[in-house]
Amino acid sequence: MIRIRNKLLLTANGLLSLLLSLLGFSGCNSEGSDMYGEPYATFQINGKVTDAQGKPLEQKRIMVRNLNYGEEGAYRMSDTLLTNREGSYLWNRRISNLSGKLRVVCQDPANQFKADSTEVEIKLTEKGEGSWNMGSGSQTVNFELQEKN
Repeated sequence: MIRIRNKLLLTANGLLSLLLSLLGFSGCNSEGSDMYGEPYATFQINGKVTDAQGKPLEQKRIMVRNLNYGEEGAYRMSDTLLTNREGSYLWNRRISNLSGKLRVVCQDPANQFKADSTEVEIKLTEKGEGSWNMGSGSQTVNFELQEKN
């Protein structure tokens, strides 16, 4: 009798642990910085990378970094993406630091072209809806890379 009771308790404990684990994971599937009611905005940087003759450059590395890291409310952020066949790129991110500057760096992983960079100021051009959505903004940053000698 005791063996049967112990097996039932072990089985019930295992099923309960499994259920609680699944519930915990399903509660963690939301992405976003507004989990606790933090204001946010959507900011986009797009552009094209070409050589001196205007030919699009594919597979060039674009890095976007937050220059305000260390200030109150600023978070560490560094994203990397590659240009497509047409030399275009699109960086789109939900941000909670609604003012400040980003550095956009363009590098050639093949090391045939010199790197270039620029600063972008975060400016919201469209007003948001709701209590936490502060709006959106976008900026176009094109790069013309020079060949290394």
